[in-house]
Amino acid sequence: MKLSSFLILISVLLLNCQNKDNQAPKAPIKKKADTLHIVEESNQKTTDSVTAIQTQKTHQLILTSNALQAINKTTGSTSEIPFGKPFDEMKEIVSRILQSKPISEGINAECGAGPLKMAS
Repeated sequence: MKLSSFLILISVLLLNCQNKDNQAPKAPIKKKADTLHIVEESNQKTTDSVTAIQTQKTHQLILTSNALQAINKTTGSTSEIPFGKPFDEMKEIVSRILQSKPISEGINAECGAGPLKMAS
């Protein structure tokens, strides 16, 4: 009895272990506006009565499997920041979203794909 229950459980688990990335529909990437422009535009839309609360962050960053996403905390809208952008442009976008500059920058020369630039 225990063996048959175990075999059923294993078979159900193995049947459910499928690659979900291939089954999910691909969402088209909107390239109408640059992400940096969207964040700047959102920061410029503050009214005079809200300018005193300018220190609050309006966006958050989320790491997904194929990009970074900037999420507007007020509206919930997201803007995808695809990987592959130049380092300086990516550093500027992340600095504006996090409202702080990186403390240090470095290069990991031991990366198998080649030198990896990083900022923290």
